[in-house]
This record gives sequence, structure tokens and C-alpha cells, in this order.
Amino acid sequence: MRVLFLFPLIALACASAEKETAEFRPSFSGSSNQETERPMLQSSLSLADALHKARENSPALRAMAYQKQAQIERLSVAGRWKNPEIGWKAEGLPLGTSGGKEEVLLGVRQAIPLGGVLSKTERLEEEKLRSLQHRQAFLTLELDSRVRGLFASALVFQEVVVLQEHRVEIAKKQSELQEALVESGEEIGGAWEDAKMEQFRQASILDETRRRHQIALGDLALFLNISTSSFVLRGDVEEVVDFPKLEILLRGLEQVPVLAEAFSSAQVAKIQADLAEARMIPAVHLELFYRKTDTGHHALDAGVFFELPWNGQAAAQSRAQSAEASAAMQKVQWQLQETRMALRRRYTDYTLASEQWKKIQEEVIPALSRKTHIAELQYQAGEYSLTEVLRYRTDWVNGEIAQLNAWKEVLLALAHLRPFLLSEND
Repeated sequence: MRVLFLFPLIALACASAEKETAEFRPSFSGSSNQETERPMLQSSLSLADALHKARENSPALRAMAYQKQAQIERLSVAGRWKNPEIGWKAEGLPLGTSGGKEEVLLGVRQAIPLGGVLSKTERLEEEKLRSLQHRQAFLTLELDSRVRGLFASALVFQEVVVLQEHRVEIAKKQSELQEALVESGEEIGGAWEDAKMEQFRQASILDETRRRHQIALGDLALFLNISTSSFVLRGDVEEVVDFPKLEILLRGLEQVPVLAEAFSSAQVAKIQADLAEARMIPAVHLELFYRKTDTGHHALDAGVFFELPWNGQAAAQSRAQSAEASAAMQKVQWQLQETRMALRRRYTDYTLASEQWKKIQEEVIPALSRKTHIAELQYQAGEYSLTEVLRYRTDWVNGEIAQLNAWKEVLLALAHLRPFLLSEND
């Protein structure tokens, strides 16, 4: 009678397990079958959507846009002569009642720059704009890196919640099976208590995973500056695992925005040194004044003035700017060395994470799937109990969770490599 009592329950549980094995296949797309059974959330968010919202709402990028606008305005007037000065002066003003008649002169004064100051000033403003453009590209890549990291963490927790829910269902079936065995007298109560404790433990893990998922979504929503964190993430791991080889990245390292900005800043310092040297040649000030003589004739007074460099400020400024230019080039070399080292470290992290993920995907998961399938066949043949089948299914779910965690490490490593790309579109 015990066997007859347990057979319908075991057959029902087995059929349910086989059905779930056929239907449940965790997907990296974030839209598995289990999600259709959940309450509908307000919206969905892809990685492309997240990147767009981050760039759209970034105060740093908006500030950079204003800085570029300001620099464009400065560049538009760089290289122009200073405005002329217009004025009047009176000559021969009488100091007493017997004085003569004063003369009123109208005139203009213009500073004439020498030494190529105007062309060097224009080059300086052009290079400053180029430096800001490199800075903007670097900030965009840095923003991209942070968004990808936050998105990867939230998406992995979203998938782990689905897998943990499946693990809770397995623990629940094990508890129900042990309860039936105890009620039929096949088992003592200790195994049932262990099964109930395992069900409670898995449910606690599920609660903690959901909490961490909500925290990850909240962090992402806060960084994107959006008002709600009620959304489902959409993503595909196959879209992000491909990455250029280390040799290619090293060859183009000097064009990476962070280094391109450093080289541009060094060029700015070099042009400033050239401009300071050019300003050692004092500007010429030309004065022209119109007067009308006592005889009624029209005449011009002309004057040329040169600044005397007695205080030595121009020469000291030239030497200072030359030293600044040398310092800037040394900083570039130092930053290039540090960037090469950082690139190698981060690429090594990516390589190790990618190899671990591929090993789990190509070896561990297929092996667990085969073992689970064989166990189910043996159960159908009467060689295995349902408890043993559920244990294999638990191992398979654990393998899927390990694969997701390995995938998260790959995505985080890729996010850390984003600043070393040539542009935000690479």
C-alpha cells in the first residue's frame, strides 16, 4: 500500500520535473519563460537605451559641451588685432588770461603685434579646442564603462533570481517528497526536517538575491538619472564578448582619448612657450592725430611707441613656459607608461574571466546537462529515486548560476577596458 500511495505523487513530481527540464532554459537575453509569469513591470531597458540615457543626462558631458562652446567663441576671435583706440587731446592750454588759444586734436592709436603673435594665438586656441574634444571622448568612454558595469551587475542578478526561483522549487519538491515518505512510514522525520531546512535556506537566498537585484537596479537608475527602477533589463552576452586583441590596442594606444588629451595638452604648453617667446618682441603702438593749423591747413601728427622690456617679465615668462612645455612632455611619457601597464593588467583580467566563462559554458554546463538527462532516464527506468534526480537538477542550476557569475566578471572586465578604445563607437 505504501508503494501504491507514493507512486502517483512520485509520478506527478517526475512529470513536473521533466516538463520544467524541457521548458526551463535560462537565457542571457533577460526574457526567459519564467519572466512571462511575473507581474508586468513598467518598462524594459537595453544596454543601448542605458548608454543613451546616461549620455543624455550626464552633468559632466553637459558641462563639457558648454566648455567647448566657450572655447569655440574664443577661437572665433583669436588671431585678430586689438581694437583701435580713439581719443582727443588738447595742446597749448592757456594757464592764464594772457595765454594763447589751445589746439584740439582728434586721433587714433593702434597696437601692431610683431613676431607672429596673432598666428600663434590662433594655433593655441585651436589646440585647446582639440584638447577639450579629446577630454569629451574620454569622459564618454568613462561614462560608458560605468554604465556597462552597473548594467552587467543588474542583469546578472535579474537572471540569478530566475535560477534561484527554480532552485527553491526543487527544494520544495524534495521537502514534499520527504513528507510523503515520512507519512507513509518509508522514512523517519529527520530527513524531512533536513529537507524543510534546505527549502527555508534556498528561500532565504532567493530573498537576498532579490534584494541585491533591487539595489543593483536602483544604482543603475540613479546613475542614469531616471525616476524609476521598475524595469526589466534586456541584453545578450554574445554581443559583448568579442574584443580586439591586446597587440591591436597597444599599437593604437597613443590615439586613445586619455592619451590623446595628454598629447594635446603638451602641444598646448609648447604653443604657449612659442607665444611667450614671440611676445618678447615688444608690440609697436602707432598714433595718428589730426589737427588744423593756424593757417587753416589740415595736418597729421604721427607717433610710434615701443615698450621697453626693462623689468624682464617677458623673458622670464618665456623661460617659464618653456619649462612648462618640457614638464608636459615628461608627463605624457609617464602617462603613456602607466596606461600601457594598466591596459595589460585589465586585458589580463578580461582574458582570465573570458576563459573561465567559456570553460563553464562549453564544458561544465553540457556535462551537467548530460548527467541530469541520464539521471532522469535512469529514474524512468526505476534505477534512480526522485530525490537523486532533483539533486542532479540542483547541480545543474548551480552550474547555470556559476556561468552567470562568470559572465558578470567578463562584462565588468570589458567595461574596465572601454576607456582604452579609440572612441566611444569602437
